[in-house]
Order: sequence, then C-alpha cells, then structure tokens
Amino acid sequence: MGYTNHCWVSTDCDLSEEAWAALCRGWRAMADECVKSGVCVLAGGCGDGAPAIDDQHISFNGQGDESHETCVVHRNTKKLPKIRGRRFAFVKTNQKPYDTMVLATYALWKHVLVHLADADDSDIERTRVTLSVCWHAHSLSAT
Repeated sequence: MGYTNHCWVSTDCDLSEEAWAALCRGWRAMADECVKSGVCVLAGGCGDGAPAIDDQHISFNGQGDESHETCVVHRNTKKLPKIRGRRFAFVKTNQKPYDTMVLATYALWKHVLVHLADADDSDIERTRVTLSVCWHAHSLSAT
C-alpha cells in the first residue's frame, strides 16, 4: 500500500500535434515554476537525469532520494489500462515533494483531454496559471 494519485479518463483520445505541443509547453512552464519556487527538483523516470518529453509522452520523477514511482502521461489514452469503461493512470509518490507536480500534471492533462482536444497555447496558459495558484496553495498547506 502507499499514497497513490489517480487520473481517470472516460474518453479514448489521441491529441492533435498542436494540442500535444501546447500541453508540453504548459508542462515545461509548470516544471520550471516548481523548481524555481523550491517545491521539488524533477528528474527522469529513475530519479536521475532530466524528465523525458517527446511526441508521445511526458515522464518524470523526483530526484534521488526524493524519487518514488515514475509519472507518465500519454498523448494517446488508448495506451492506458481500462477498467469499467474508463482509462486510468496512476503513480505512487509516497507524498514526496514531486507529488505536487504529479497532481498539477494530471490536472493539466485531463483538462486538455476532456475539454481541449484541439487546445491552443492561450487555453493551456490559462489552465497552467489556474493550476499554478492551486499548487502554491497545496504547497503551503503541506508545510
């Protein structure tokens, strides 16, 4: 057992190239803010190196001793497991500092999947700013 974040998606979707690029730009901006604010340091899936971002997925973890399980979001939700008609992703963070970034990432990803399959940068930026405010509140309440 452990502390687990879940993201349920009720639709199969392969995001457009433009929507995925906008999502990745929004994620990078959130990651930069996360590091600058001292919330956490992000790393690649094994807790070292850099987070991976390509044309199909984003994956990251905390760094070193602050790592736990890798968080992965996919451009195509058909790559996710399906239970009772819904796709889902999950990651156990053990409430380590990168947990805040996992929550923000899942929220941004789900928002784009559900509402903005053809999102542009202004949609992503509005979502990122909203999540940023929520995340600062979450970070403050965790301290």
